[in-house]
Amino acid sequence: MTDAARADVVIVGGGPAGASTAWALARNGVDVLVVAPAPVARSAPQIGYVRPSAITLLSEMGALDAMRSAGASPVTQLLLQATSSGLPDEEVTAALPANGMTIDRAQVGAILRDRARAVGARILEGVRAHDVLRDARGRVSGVRVQATRPDPAQPLLGVHTCGARVVVAADGGAAGIARLSGIAPRARTTRRLVYRMHLSGVGGVGASRALHLFADGCCEVVTSRDGGATLTLVVPGQVAGAATLDAEAYLDGWLASHPRVSACLGAARRHGARRVEGPVSAHSTHAPRSWAPGIALVGDAAHGAAAIGGDGLHTALHGGVTLGSYLFEALRAPSPVRADHALEAYERSRRHAFSARWRTDALVSAALTSPALFARVARSFEQRPAMTDLIGGALDGLVPARMMVRPGVLWQLFGPPPGRQGFA
Repeated sequence: MTDAARADVVIVGGGPAGASTAWALARNGVDVLVVAPAPVARSAPQIGYVRPSAITLLSEMGALDAMRSAGASPVTQLLLQATSSGLPDEEVTAALPANGMTIDRAQVGAILRDRARAVGARILEGVRAHDVLRDARGRVSGVRVQATRPDPAQPLLGVHTCGARVVVAADGGAAGIARLSGIAPRARTTRRLVYRMHLSGVGGVGASRALHLFADGCCEVVTSRDGGATLTLVVPGQVAGAATLDAEAYLDGWLASHPRVSACLGAARRHGARRVEGPVSAHSTHAPRSWAPGIALVGDAAHGAAAIGGDGLHTALHGGVTLGSYLFEALRAPSPVRADHALEAYERSRRHAFSARWRTDALVSAALTSPALFARVARSFEQRPAMTDLIGGALDGLVPARMMVRPGVLWQLFGPPPGRQGFA
C-alpha cells in the first residue's frame, strides 16, 4: 500500500471538463492522474442537449461512436412557445432549426474518461480531494485525497497525497479545490431560481427539445428517444419568493398549474427534483480568474454554464482542450515563473473565447425569463423568417455569439414589426 502518488498534472474531477483536459494532455505524452468520486447510481437517466459545437469536439476525441451506442439521438428542431395573458394573442409558437443531439449526461462523463484512459491517462475513482498541498514558496504542488467508496480492486487505494507540477480544478461549480487554493468564486445575485427534475417513460415524443415560457417561469424539456427526459425550470425574480425550498413539491405544483407542459410529459414517472445552480440562479458563482501559481480552473469551476441550452458541455470540452495546450507549454517552461506565464495566457484565451458567449447567454437568460419579451422575439420569427436560422444557429453555437449583440440584430429581434413605427 502506497501513501503518495505523483504525476505531471493532477486533475480533480472526472466529468467532461476534467476528462477532456486529461485527454488533451495524455495524447501528447503528459503523465496525468485524474482523481474523482465514484459514479453515483441513479434511478433515471439525466438527459441533456449536446450542441453541434460540442459534437465536433467529441468527434475529434473519438467519442461519437460510443455516444451513439449509449443512446445519443439527433435533434433537428427546437420548439419555442411563449404565453402571457398580457399579450393580444395568448400564445406564440416558433420552430427553430437544431443540429444537436440528446444523451444521458452520466454516459458522457464515462465515455470521456474511457477516451482519456485510451491515450494513457490514469483515472483514480472513488476518492475525494479535500485539501491542497503547497511547496515552500506557497505554490500549489498537489492535493490530499480520501476514499469515498473503498474498492479492493483499486490499485491506488492507499494513496493519501497526489503530488503534481500543476493541479487542475475541474470539480464543478462548488469549486472546493479552487477555494482552498485561494481562488474564491464570487457569488452572483441574479434573483432567479433553477429547479431540475428527471423523468422516465415519456411516450410519443422521441429525441426532442422544447422551451415553454410563462409569466412565472421558463421550462426546458429535453427528451431522449427511449423516453427519458429532464425538465429544467427557471423561476424569475418577481415570483422567486413563492418558490419553496421543497423542490419536488414546488415543481409538482408548477406542473399542475401548467397543463401544456404536463400534457407533454403524460404519465411519465418522476424521479425527484432538486434546486440547482447556474448563471441564472440565485447562488451561481464565477471565479475572478482561472489560475493561481500551480493550479488552473476549467469548466464550471471557472465559470458556471447556463442552466438551459446545452452550453455546459461545450464550455467543458472547449475549456479542457484549450487548457491542455497551455498546460503542455507550462510543463515545458524552464522555470515556475515561465509556467505561470503560460497559465496567464490560458486565462486570456479563455476570456477571448467565451466572453461573447457569456454576454449572449445573459441576454438569452433575460429574454427566457420574460414571456412578453420573448413573445416579441417569437413574433419576429414569423415576420422575419431569416431570423430563425440566425437564432437557431446562435443557440446551437454555430453562429458566433458576437453577432447576436450587434445593434442591427437586436433591433430586428426586439424592435417593431416591419412597417410599424412603435411597439406592438
